[in-house]
Amino acid sequence: MFIAGINGPSDRVTYFAGAFPSMCGKTSTAMLKGETIVGDDIAYIRNIGGRARAVNVETGLFGIIQDINPDDDPMIWKILHEENEIIFSNILKTENGRVHWIGKPG
Repeated sequence: MFIAGINGPSDRVTYFAGAFPSMCGKTSTAMLKGETIVGDDIAYIRNIGGRARAVNVETGLFGIIQDINPDDDPMIWKILHEENEIIFSNILKTENGRVHWIGKPG
C-alpha cells in the first residue's frame, strides 16, 4: 500500500492510495528528492481541522536490498557504502565480515 501525490495544474497536488506488490520500488521511489509518496508501507492518516493529513513513519532509508547494485541504484549504493549506521537483517555475513545479498555484484 502507498499514498502518493500527483502534481496537477496551478501547483495542485492530488493524493490517492494504491496497492502495489512487494519489491516493486515503492520504498526506493519514496526516498528520491522531489517525489510525493507519503507512505510506502505504513502511513498514519489523521483528520486535522477537517483535512486528511498523513505522515510516513519510516523515515530514513528503508527497504529490500535484493538486487541493489551501483548501476541501477546509484543513490542507494552510495548510501550503503558511506560511513553511517546501517542495520541489515536477513542477509549473509561473509568470513571477511562483509554483508552479501542476492544480486550484489562482486
